[in-house]
Amino acid sequence: MSKPTVLAGTLALCGAAALVGLSATPAAAASRDLAYSCDWGVDDGDGGVEGSGDAASATWDSGIADDLVVATGTSVPLSPYTGTITLPTPFVDALRAQERPDLAGGGFHLVVVDESEQAFDLELLYGPTAVPAEGPMTLQVEGLDEVSVDTPEPGTYTLVTADFQLFVEEDENTGLACELTDEGDPTIDAFEAVGEAPTTTPPATTAPAVAPSPIRPALVQTDAAEGGSSGGHGLAWVGGALSLALAAGLRHVVRRAPRRH
Repeated sequence: MSKPTVLAGTLALCGAAALVGLSATPAAAASRDLAYSCDWGVDDGDGGVEGSGDAASATWDSGIADDLVVATGTSVPLSPYTGTITLPTPFVDALRAQERPDLAGGGFHLVVVDESEQAFDLELLYGPTAVPAEGPMTLQVEGLDEVSVDTPEPGTYTLVTADFQLFVEEDENTGLACELTDEGDPTIDAFEAVGEAPTTTPPATTAPAVAPSPIRPALVQTDAAEGGSSGGHGLAWVGGALSLALAAGLRHVVRRAPRRH
């Protein structure tokens, strides 16, 4: 059996405004325990082991406080962003067969603001986590990105989950690419923006307008060369997939049933 190129291919495709009624305590509510289907691979040094369609589950939470209300135009940060992921049992069994003591690494999680389709591909990190001798294995992950939800219009802003990927540090052929399959409410957090957005008047100028020079867009490598080397970098097996994963994830976020915390 060749090295787990199926997994690699899957992953390659894959402050001035005042706050109104802001709670001083962090968000207490998290998402439901949501179901995911995963493609996974474990490099055992002798061809590797792969699996597909095996169930995983996860809950997610952001720093958005319960019942938060802000002035329209405010940027609302997602930090601290955390998740609890229960890994597929066959994946954990393959780790046990290797007698791996623990896992450490990172990944990415696509989340979307349902009403505005603002999308964030949040980088994740998890520390060394012991592989249990038996039973389920759970990872505690945290987001590394300092990102905020923009509120250009009054109304509800609902943060919903989409797909995620995990990689193992210094092991490009071990990891998971997981797709949200849960038919329930995918809400992580929600808040309200009220009032009119602040308006600004552009400064007057008498300088003549200058047409910008055309800019050639940079080429983005989205397909890993078959059989090529990643250079040993832990992120390499994610490849150039971020923009494609974001687009794919948006297709999954079609439910509009905001859950009120």
